[in-house]
Amino acid sequence: MTRIQDDLFIAVNAEWLAQAQIPSDKPRISAFDELVLINEKNLTADLQKMSVELPEDNPELLEAIKFYNKAGDWEARNNSDFSSVSKELDKVQKLESFEDFREHLLDLVFHSQASLPFSMNVEADMKDAVHHSLGFIGPDLILPDTTYYSEEHPRKRELLEFWQKNSGDILEKFHLEDAREIAAKAVAFDSLLVDSANTSEEWAKYAELYHPVPFEEFVDHFENIDFRAFVKGLVHTEPEKIVVFEKRFYENFDSIVNEENWPLIKAWMLVKIARKASGLLSDELRLLGSAYGRFLSNVAEARSQEKHQLDITEGYFSQVIGLFYGLKYFGEEAKSDVKRMTSEMIKVYQERLDKNEWLSRATIDKAIEKLSAITVFIGYPDKLPEIYSKLKVGSGSLYEDAC
Repeated sequence: MTRIQDDLFIAVNAEWLAQAQIPSDKPRISAFDELVLINEKNLTADLQKMSVELPEDNPELLEAIKFYNKAGDWEARNNSDFSSVSKELDKVQKLESFEDFREHLLDLVFHSQASLPFSMNVEADMKDAVHHSLGFIGPDLILPDTTYYSEEHPRKRELLEFWQKNSGDILEKFHLEDAREIAAKAVAFDSLLVDSANTSEEWAKYAELYHPVPFEEFVDHFENIDFRAFVKGLVHTEPEKIVVFEKRFYENFDSIVNEENWPLIKAWMLVKIARKASGLLSDELRLLGSAYGRFLSNVAEARSQEKHQLDITEGYFSQVIGLFYGLKYFGEEAKSDVKRMTSEMIKVYQERLDKNEWLSRATIDKAIEKLSAITVFIGYPDKLPEIYSKLKVGSGSLYEDAC
């Protein structure tokens, strides 16, 4: 038996370590992960029961169950002709030049499932949370982090080769000509992004990534894309600033997104559409689409059909499912009790601050004010965001409903 003074972790956790097993569809196991497995089991039983006894008195939950049932209709999913995805691929295939791409940018945003080689998102301004700002970032990389692209990294080659072959396999299921060449070009475009992408260390220092650029300066910076027209079409106004989160990508944008690289960009966009769609189609494509993630994480098996059904339902109806689960397994009484305890904790902090002798009075007053302004979220939401009342499951395919 390990002594506490020799190894505290082993001494405390020896019994758990002796019996713990990593599930074949998971990359790890921990005490927290075990709770997740319990929640999965409970939710699956609950949703399967409601699949038969529909919750007609709860409109949002009813739509979630309809979606859950459609996600589990493997006969329909396996017999789908993928025509909806083919239409999305055609929207990119028809862009014959970089000029075509520039002219159809807004159409691609509002009327397609295509990813652009840059992202602009509206979110709360981190320096002024009362207001929103428009942020600018580059695309995600294929590999988890920029360090993986070092020639010395032991997994660089095998991961990129696997992703490329896997992407070619997926594209061939949609009968794309030159699927292998398209996948290779997508990898080539990814390589152009690496030097301009933020590192993990940079993303970890998130506050330091805040680079507000005056709107006029921002739009004048680019030669290859008319961002003035794009932003106005996107948000119907000219904001005072654009917050740049990936400064090197912003600085190098024109050398990456240009006419010369258009064949690579187009291929990358096609692969992104196909990979994104794979998890909403047949079981064969679901397994193909998740193969790279499993290879990357050394996970032995894919999620079962039943678990996948739960995963994607939670992905689209997370707060609806969360509210149901919270009410059933946590409840209003427990929630009120935790709220009361949290309120008491805040009061204790305020009292201690008020008696503090080494902070300035102005700092103390500001800290107390901030504590008073805290909005406490416990267990599950008091009400659902309005967006969930607008989510309706139609008569089309799972892909059509999800996208």
